[in-house]
Amino acid sequence: MLKKIENRQILSLHSARESYPKSKIIFVITDMSDMSDIKGRVVMVSDSDDSFDELCTEDRALRNQGMQTIIAGSYENGGAIGVQYAV
Repeated sequence: MLKKIENRQILSLHSARESYPKSKIIFVITDMSDMSDIKGRVVMVSDSDDSFDELCTEDRALRNQGMQTIIAGSYENGGAIGVQYAV
């Protein structure tokens, strides 16, 4: 299921990943002045691979609006971290 996040708190990419375990997120970048500590906000959360395609569609829409985004996280469903696959 894809969830829109209303709380637009600015946090680090690392903190965002920890806040949404076993999920993939769309992270909108707000500050890349320190590449080791990228800042931004989480706008969407996908908690299963069933909603991954919808997450990608939302990511493209945000990029078309001129936002810099990252899809981050992992469903931790047996593959390596960050790898998307279907069985």
